Amino acid sequence: MISLIIPTYNRAELTRQCVSDALKNRTDLEVIWVDDGSIDGVIDVMKEIQPDISVIKKDNKGVANSYNTGMRLSRGDWIALMDSDFLMPDGWLEKLKEYIFKTPDADIICIGINGFDDWIGEEIEMNGVKVRETKSIMGFYAISRKFFEKIGYFSENMGWYAPIDIQFSQRAKELGAKSYYIPDIKISHRGIGAWDSGEYRIKKDESLKKSKVVVEELYYNPYAI
Repeated sequence: MISLIIPTYNRAELTRQCVSDALKNRTDLEVIWVDDGSIDGVIDVMKEIQPDISVIKKDNKGVANSYNTGMRLSRGDWIALMDSDFLMPDGWLEKLKEYIFKTPDADIICIGINGFDDWIGEEIEMNGVKVRETKSIMGFYAISRKFFEKIGYFSENMGWYAPIDIQFSQRAKELGAKSYYIPDIKISHRGIGAWDSGEYRIKKDESLKKSKVVVEELYYNPYAI
């Protein structure tokens, strides 16, 4: 089983447009919603998408805390992380399951984001299956339970909206993770641009400014925090 963790903080309409399609025809999928103190009715949207939903609602503590909260409750053999502003490609779940089955020694399986090709390396063959090399683990990714027990949770010391993927990616490399991107499918990141505005944008920008020094340090020392 795959545990899919989806954190939300406001942006109700964006969540409706992105997540509703992502969860169509879901099978063998544990969906864990973590609401990070939203006040715009996004929980009602979540219940529209998944009527039998059990929402984990908590105080507004940021992205890392939200993912960690979901991870603690997850039961799947794989833990997948999906932002609520990711417009997932058709058939993404079936493709993810296919690659989990065909590459049983993989630790992390990623789906890239349109326009962010710097994260993705050359095409290679892994266990007879074509994959793309991983320069950085970013975007949507699924972590095997076995590897998660080695790498542990995200750091919560980097601010409300911290680029936690940077530290995670470096830690994974230090631990010798076998990671790759699925070729031929990509995500559309709808939160970039006009969608990402208002209170969310202000809070995000403030958080990124505070974490800028930390991010620069992480490029040289993944355990700087």
